[in-house]
Amino acid sequence: MLKRLLLLLVSGWGLPVFAATVSTVDRDAVEVDSIAIAGGKVVGGALDGTPAADLVQVVLSAPLGTAPQRPVEVRLVGGDLLWGSLGEGGADGLLLDTPALGTRTIRLQHVQSIVFAERLAGAALAALQDRLAADRAGMDHDLCYLAGGDRVRFYLRAVDAHGVKGEDDDARPYAFPLADVAALSLMSTAPPAAADGLRARLATREGDVLVGTLLSVQDGKVALEHPLLGALSVPLEQCASLDILNGRVRSLSELEPIEVVEHPYLFDPSRPIEEAAVFRYRKDRQVVDGRPLSIRGRRYARGIGAHAYAELGFALDGAYDRFRSDVGIDDSAGGGGNAEIVVKVDGKERFRARLTGRDPPQQLVLADADHLGHLGE
Repeated sequence: MLKRLLLLLVSGWGLPVFAATVSTVDRDAVEVDSIAIAGGKVVGGALDGTPAADLVQVVLSAPLGTAPQRPVEVRLVGGDLLWGSLGEGGADGLLLDTPALGTRTIRLQHVQSIVFAERLAGAALAALQDRLAADRAGMDHDLCYLAGGDRVRFYLRAVDAHGVKGEDDDARPYAFPLADVAALSLMSTAPPAAADGLRARLATREGDVLVGTLLSVQDGKVALEHPLLGALSVPLEQCASLDILNGRVRSLSELEPIEVVEHPYLFDPSRPIEEAAVFRYRKDRQVVDGRPLSIRGRRYARGIGAHAYAELGFALDGAYDRFRSDVGIDDSAGGGGNAEIVVKVDGKERFRARLTGRDPPQQLVLADADHLGHLGE
């Protein structure tokens, strides 16, 4: 029985150039000219009648390369991500203009953070995102991170294309021009409970990530019921991938590693590890600046981004039959970089490959007559 798997990898499913590629529990990839899902089943084509719960991912064609993400990243309380441009503010909340969803009004209590990503790059953006995550522990005020590095504790009242407005505990006003703001972190409501039905994660070509109840895929649109945004209808040409979350397959990024070892590639063992620049592993994001995973132009909605040297170990408790992944060097390396990727199962090496930033993603498939037990290296 497979008890332990240890790995260093970027995991996910690729973005080919076909009209659609559908992965199921039993079939790695089926190329189709179109895809329709209604009544909980695939309608028409080679997969006609396949239960939607048996789907792993639907990958839709899109031009290869990095998506032209918008200047503002908005993370919702459930972890969903939207990219857009701020509009004129209103009493109802944040107005965000997005290519895939159009202009949406988002209530501020549903927003976890707003990052003006176009003003930061590379390690600076990753460091800010890590700071936001660390500062969320014990938050009792909204936080405004200024471009100069200062942090202001206040209560946010409005944010729009012109600036940020709020007040302190004594109701004294704060106002910051938008050009002076790097990010906002908000005290927000609890994440909504998952609704009944088939849950799916939709990734758009702009980098949006939305999780909701899948209603249908037909008439050239993906219909989702989102717990915060309500009914969504996204044109297929704006979609990159659709992942089924509560079917028969789970992404490794949904699991928490039971062991993590990370240190820089250039590391002086005589100095404390805290003094070194460590790029921590990320779920569904690359480690340099937190943008979506991408290998040689192929976008990945799900996976794990890691930097050498890293070891991640996962306990799978014998609950799985197969492990399948693409591995490679993320495009954030600019075509450079190289790494040796090792996967061990129950302490035994099952996969090893040395890849460079010029190599296409390499697929690995691990299977066993017994259930997977523990994954790592």
